[in-house]
Amino acid sequence: MPIRNQPPWLPPLGHLAAVSIVSALAAWAGIELTREAGSVAAVWFTNGILLAILLTRPTRQWPALLAAGLAGDVVVGHVVGDSLAQTAVLETSNGVEILLAASLLHYRRGRAPDLTLPGG
Repeated sequence: MPIRNQPPWLPPLGHLAAVSIVSALAAWAGIELTREAGSVAAVWFTNGILLAILLTRPTRQWPALLAAGLAGDVVVGHVVGDSLAQTAVLETSNGVEILLAASLLHYRRGRAPDLTLPGG
């Protein structure tokens, strides 16, 4: 049931929690799959997942969804022992990458790109 008087820029809290949990699980998987490669994950699923989420939601909800997703990444970074400075740099670059890709695709493909087709 939707909450009355909820701001249009704020997705339901359950959606934000799900985005954060999925982001954390994807971040953890990326780190675990490349643990032998060093401290930087070679495969990072989280950015692609967050990009797809943003492209399927109204742009006014992008900041809240991105913040929820990056919060999941921050938690995983803390759990695996990354420093606060390293986490801040990585999450800032991830956020810029996701927003840049989402903005460009939104501009080039319109409001609701078809993510099931190659080339949108």
